[in-house]
Amino acid sequence: MPLTTFPSEEEHFKGFKIFDVTYKVVKSHAIQTSVLVPRNACKGPRPVIVRFHGGGLVAGTRLHAPWFPAYLLKHALSHDAIIVSPDYRLLPEACGLDILSDIASLWKWLSTSLHGYVLHRDPIYSSCGVNLKRIMVSGESAGGWLALQSAFMHPDQIKAILAIFPMLDLGDEHYTHGGRGSHTKNGTTPNVNPTNEAETSSLAGATTNGHGDDTRADKSQMIGLGTLLDTAIVDEYIQSAQQNPERVTSSITPPERMDFSIALFQHSRVGELLGPERALYPVELLEDLGRAEVRLPPLLIVHGTDDTVVPVEGSKRFVRAWETWQRGSAVRLVLRPGEHGFEARASTDDEGWLREALGWVADRWLN
Repeated sequence: MPLTTFPSEEEHFKGFKIFDVTYKVVKSHAIQTSVLVPRNACKGPRPVIVRFHGGGLVAGTRLHAPWFPAYLLKHALSHDAIIVSPDYRLLPEACGLDILSDIASLWKWLSTSLHGYVLHRDPIYSSCGVNLKRIMVSGESAGGWLALQSAFMHPDQIKAILAIFPMLDLGDEHYTHGGRGSHTKNGTTPNVNPTNEAETSSLAGATTNGHGDDTRADKSQMIGLGTLLDTAIVDEYIQSAQQNPERVTSSITPPERMDFSIALFQHSRVGELLGPERALYPVELLEDLGRAEVRLPPLLIVHGTDDTVVPVEGSKRFVRAWETWQRGSAVRLVLRPGEHGFEARASTDDEGWLREALGWVADRWLN
């Protein structure tokens, strides 16, 4: 769908007052988050949604309207919630651990400063402040990876996770040339048994057909492109970053860098730029947290079965790993027909499956 069919930024966010704040400075570069406050007067301390944008870890920005789900804005308004939507450093100028460092800094700022910031910036309509005991995290694609990483860092602060076509099985050959594999510290593979898909996709309208199971077969067809971009595109961006080591990039408005993002995924080079550290790979982290008996918040994943950018098999494998290492922690996998970003224009008014999914999350976030 052409981006011109989407509303303007002003129209898209009309239910909120938006405040921008710097939560971290790196090499004199300010990394910002937007705080979206409902325009209606508060009835009590407002719950919080922390939302991470997608973009393949190389592009995207915190308030890019075509990528900011309208249903999430409506969900926040219906529950009188504040949304915190941050930027973060991007590849290839940064590495995976740099990005995690930014997310850690965001959570430090949120825990120590968000309440006071909202009271100061919006004293009339947000005189009640925020309720830091009711936080949910959400993210699309690469943002889904960051939502899970946030839960790994702060499992006791977060009440629920909503991950939309998230990048989770990053050791898979789709992202990492040759495949990294989900190995334990002693080099063995965890015993992740297949799960009953009818159970993990039990929400109304979910489908468990096999579409998208072999999306790696022809990467020239990624998002219907019909051509395989040259891997030299990736090399050029890497070389530019290496030649400018002081450059910090934390916000790229699409369609800028879309050639880089597509080529990166087509040639399975995400892992190369992300880094080899175990902390970056969620399937492996699940094992570590499980062995340490760390309980994670309830998780709901929505994924399109025709996704050629982030194949649905990654979410299926992640849920199987979750059920192995997080027994007793609730998880739901909602599968729907559609390509990457299929839910961008979905509405709870028309889509019963979406209404039920958000209700499942809200029950755990707010209770």
